[in-house]
Amino acid sequence: MVDQASALEPHYPFKSHFLEIDGHRMHYVDEGTGPVVVMLHGNPTWSFYYRHLISGLSDRFRVIAPDHIGCGLSEKPRVYPYTLGTHIDNIDRLLEHLEVSDVTLAVHDWGGAIGFGWAMRRPQRVKRFVVFNTAAFLEGRTPLRIRVCGWPIVGEVLVRGFNAFARSALHMASKVPGRMTPEIRRGYLMPYDSYGHRVAILRFVRDIPSTTLVKESKLRPASRLRRWRQRLAGALGVRPKTGGHPGSFQNPTVREGPLGRTLSSLNPQSHNLHRTAKPSIPSHKILREIEEALPGFADRPMIIFWGMRDFCFHEGFLDGWTRRFPDAEVHRFADAGHYVVEDAHERILPLLRAFLEKTDAAT
Repeated sequence: MVDQASALEPHYPFKSHFLEIDGHRMHYVDEGTGPVVVMLHGNPTWSFYYRHLISGLSDRFRVIAPDHIGCGLSEKPRVYPYTLGTHIDNIDRLLEHLEVSDVTLAVHDWGGAIGFGWAMRRPQRVKRFVVFNTAAFLEGRTPLRIRVCGWPIVGEVLVRGFNAFARSALHMASKVPGRMTPEIRRGYLMPYDSYGHRVAILRFVRDIPSTTLVKESKLRPASRLRRWRQRLAGALGVRPKTGGHPGSFQNPTVREGPLGRTLSSLNPQSHNLHRTAKPSIPSHKILREIEEALPGFADRPMIIFWGMRDFCFHEGFLDGWTRRFPDAEVHRFADAGHYVVEDAHERILPLLRAFLEKTDAAT
């Protein structure tokens, strides 16, 4: 794979480094000297995504950009715990090995949850944040076009068989015309050139915690729901308990049976939540813990670069960041998509350098 990367040298002229973690090699770029900037990619990209920023910062900063296990030039084991917790563990192992501190953490896509998960563990090592179209909290529902890619059998065929997730991202995630030249497309796709090399892409999709937003206007009014439940109870020949809601029954056999439990679940008081999150996978718990830890970083400088034409991490996610970090410096790019660094790197780089220099001077 490193030999293949040499063909990308004009675009990716970086020396490869590796760290063995639990018997698997993790690839990373380590360029320049000075204050440390760690850049964490998402799915289905790799450190290639950050190539312009690595080149543009390494004259003054030490830029470290790993490839998660299963991604980029890292090893791609077939049997492996590809979960949020494992990816956080790997970053922790890497940064412990490199003995870094006062880290500027730059994150995109899945890199947000992974990066802030590491920051939650090592808060004393984080100096500031750079955020690109990502989330480290539960917000909204995953688009259907992404959920489909995680379905049993369908996901295997689409993601691993046809490489549809990585290929479609080249069209859907980059919105500035002319960015995805044949060479750049080849760079993004090169590490994922076979069924076996696409296992992490699929597992990332399947590791997305499911969250459903429910608008208050879509909920049944309490009185309407109560009348509907009373009619149902009457039609079934069961009588509600006097003074109680129609899901409370005098007959304990009815009350404690399936019918009673079903009608009790129709209590209007149980429908007050505006957001429900289904902890269907282990990563849900970790992401919830990360979300709860975010207020602890409110004192750290943050800059946000956001592509406004992102079909997945839409403006609602940006609002989620600005609510939690109202002092963050925010730059919106109306013409950029999810791959905001690809679409707007010329505009991002001077703003990012100015932010880093300004916050360095303030400390």
